[in-house]
Amino acid sequence: MFWITAVVGLVLASAPWLLGYADHVAARWAGVLLGLVVFVISISGLLAKPTRERWEYWAFALLTLGLIAAPVVLGYSNHTEPAWTAILLGGVLVMVNSVQLFRVRLG
Repeated sequence: MFWITAVVGLVLASAPWLLGYADHVAARWAGVLLGLVVFVISISGLLAKPTRERWEYWAFALLTLGLIAAPVVLGYSNHTEPAWTAILLGGVLVMVNSVQLFRVRLG
């Protein structure tokens, strides 16, 4: 799971330049900062010993809420590319994290 979230973090951090909205300051910094935090937590999860209760899953849950709320809170919800990027990548994080949390709880 952590390798998927690491890729999502890198995509999120580089999306302002890949998708051409780097001129929108709030969207750029939200993407870069949240993307780098997701990437660092993912690397931490990859390097840590596997345990039943992982703090990374709960950190991803909080980051996902922030990521999905960022377009409205930071005022770029009317800009299509950054808003949908945040919502879609947030959705990917929700799905991956949910699957992993259920696997851990059931396993």
